[in-house]
Amino acid sequence: MTDFLYFGEDLGAGANKFCGSQGSVQVISQVSSNGAGHINSMLGLKSRRDNPTRVESAFGSFFVGSGAHEMGRPVTNLDFERFAGSPEMRAIFYATLAKYQEAHGVFTAPLSLMVGLPLLMTIGDEAIEYKKSVKAWLKGVHEFEADGKSYRVEIAKANITSQPVGALHRYTHNADGTINVNRKEAWEQEVGIISPGFNTLELLVVKEQRAFERFTAGNTVGVRRLLELCDPKEMYSPAERDEKLRSGGFKQELKTAFPIWEDEIRGEIEKRWGKYHQRFYKILVVGGGSILLNDLLSRMFGARAWIAENPVMATAEGLYRLAISK
Repeated sequence: MTDFLYFGEDLGAGANKFCGSQGSVQVISQVSSNGAGHINSMLGLKSRRDNPTRVESAFGSFFVGSGAHEMGRPVTNLDFERFAGSPEMRAIFYATLAKYQEAHGVFTAPLSLMVGLPLLMTIGDEAIEYKKSVKAWLKGVHEFEADGKSYRVEIAKANITSQPVGALHRYTHNADGTINVNRKEAWEQEVGIISPGFNTLELLVVKEQRAFERFTAGNTVGVRRLLELCDPKEMYSPAERDEKLRSGGFKQELKTAFPIWEDEIRGEIEKRWGKYHQRFYKILVVGGGSILLNDLLSRMFGARAWIAENPVMATAEGLYRLAISK
């Protein structure tokens, strides 16, 4: 038995992504406090085909995942403080741990995590405190129930980095943690990283494992901003908007909202990078929002743009590769 099991953990605002040697899972970051989830059976109505996970722990009782907001009182906190171990963040994390074990078997050793945080949490005056608080709640023994099944997971280590660093390692490293010799040059060149997530658009430029502060920025114009444009009267909760978009909704609204959002994204990139991006060796694109922005980013950066094959999971995969490379 190995000393640790290594995982990449991408604490995203739209979904929690978790990657290990046996594969990856994601859990949509919809959370509701446990309410009248049994009401459909009482009224003789149909239930969802993909019911959310019911998570029980010392920190409360929640429904987690797609459809959670139909089952109880929605919890829609998107502040950075949630990543410091709020009850709903724990519930999302526990649902993720349960989903991975359901797919790949029970963990046979303590876990060592490489955790990716939003870029804005890893720079600035509050970065040290954010990292400490995230480590504090992740490390230790976690006991919980998911859909009535008991789990006990020990996390021995929790190393903290930014999500764009995970993107870089997804590009430069192989699945076994070794450096991809065909991409080794990226370590010596200026490489731009763009990550449009649910809550934020993150920009980072690195060279020789150092970040360039003047090219680094994070701004809350992620997919959440597009969804706000689609629902200006706030008829849906943020998570319900997200689910509606994922299921193909907002078709009419997107005709008006998407060009506005696309211009805002272009403006943020140009404001931070200007024409300097022309000197970058590569521009790595990850994050779920890149699926929507594929055409724009391809037009802006041409052949230098590397858009991850699975942009949603790319950061978690890179964090895992970083974890095992060390």
